[in-house]
Amino acid sequence: MSRLLELLEDLRTVGLHALASRLAPIAERLRAALTATDLLQILHDAVAALRELARDKSSPPPPPPAKRKGFWR
Repeated sequence: MSRLLELLEDLRTVGLHALASRLAPIAERLRAALTATDLLQILHDAVAALRELARDKSSPPPPPPAKRKGFWR
């Protein structure tokens, strides 16, 4: 779970705040699933949310990061 939270933080540090904010509730549901008795339903809901996020074409992908000059050049 900590790796997933690190991934969300990494998304924020590279400017993908919108994607991180959309993934955060899914990550929270998965965290809650670790101690829940209805694990199957929580996982099903998380998968449905991820599929909806993958189908959402309303926001264009972010531009690629600018290329940096080589250090030794």
